[in-house]
Amino acid sequence: MDILVLKNLWTHIDVSLIISIFSGIFSLFAIYISHQKNKEFENYKRNSDKKIESYTELINLTKPFLNDPALTFKEAKNLSKLFIEKYNNEILPFAPKEIVDEVQGFLFNAGTKFANTDSKTKSLFKIIQAIRKDLGLKRLDLETLEFHTINEEQLRKVYSKKWKKSI
Repeated sequence: MDILVLKNLWTHIDVSLIISIFSGIFSLFAIYISHQKNKEFENYKRNSDKKIESYTELINLTKPFLNDPALTFKEAKNLSKLFIEKYNNEILPFAPKEIVDEVQGFLFNAGTKFANTDSKTKSLFKIIQAIRKDLGLKRLDLETLEFHTINEEQLRKVYSKKWKKSI
């Protein structure tokens, strides 16, 4: 008897109703998955932005180690302290091992009393390579990279000529 009732019930249920129910279930599942993916992307974006900001600050703080002529002794000392603080507080605990290793190599080269600027620059380029890898960016050719700083002597020449012409 129960089987006959089930057969009758099944024949009376409209096929479109079954399709609607499955469509609703599938839609809810798709909405849930989409929401999860959006949350993951927002977390990734937020972390990525924090990394970029932290790495940018770290690179900007390498100036005193590269003997930037635009810095006074006091500025160089303060920036060096800030670099060490950033390394200790943000890079060492949170960055991937490769970045930590490259920063330590840079500090070894930069901290050596008679290290030439070239070895310091190469160490800095290695940090940048590790940062780019961590951020999922393509590698750069270390041989073609150059850092630039202000040539104060050249600026004085140019602006002193402009200043004399304006008189």
